[in-house]
Amino acid sequence: MKMSWRGAAEAQPSSQKADVAAVGTAGRARDDRRRATAGAPRLGRERERGGDVDVDGLRPGDVGAPSAWEQGRRSTGGRWTRPDVTVATLSTYPYVPGRHFDVITFEIKPSDTIDVTCVYEALAHLRSATKSYALLHVPERLADSLEEILLEVSAEAKKHGIGVLTFEDPADYETWEERVEPIRRDPEPRKLNDFLAQQFTHEQLEKIVRWFR
Repeated sequence: MKMSWRGAAEAQPSSQKADVAAVGTAGRARDDRRRATAGAPRLGRERERGGDVDVDGLRPGDVGAPSAWEQGRRSTGGRWTRPDVTVATLSTYPYVPGRHFDVITFEIKPSDTIDVTCVYEALAHLRSATKSYALLHVPERLADSLEEILLEVSAEAKKHGIGVLTFEDPADYETWEERVEPIRRDPEPRKLNDFLAQQFTHEQLEKIVRWFR
């Protein structure tokens, strides 16, 4: 299934499109993550019916809350609890009552480090998030050679409800493909609250608070 951030709304008939507000965080990435996402467009925050689903600071290297690498020895809850990218969204739907809050995490892997470990790293994030993805860089020239390991990763991800996204060119969302759709979870509210406090800046947290006013 081809997928882009703007496709989240476009995938539905116009009468069923959702209103989505989003805020995200990613700091200055380690070299392997940075080269995997080099060239990705800077994304800003928008809220509009049926429009792009954009997030603040989604690309590693842009200004945002401290990333896993910037947080150093700071305690964030244990092994594999610091995602490469975290996005919070608030969605409303024309035929479903209420507002729906999600915290989505992404574990980014460049082409030369892809293996099933990324699934378990993403799974660890679900202690404090509603959805989690493994985001994998698959250049066209390596697609055939990586297919076997991608099948293994996808099979393991399905067992655990982890999403799998692959991309050829991070700057071209037409090359992004959702190979496995994640299963939504409902983490314990206290853990979710603590995770948000650890991952987001004060300014970003204030934006989230305003969503619920």
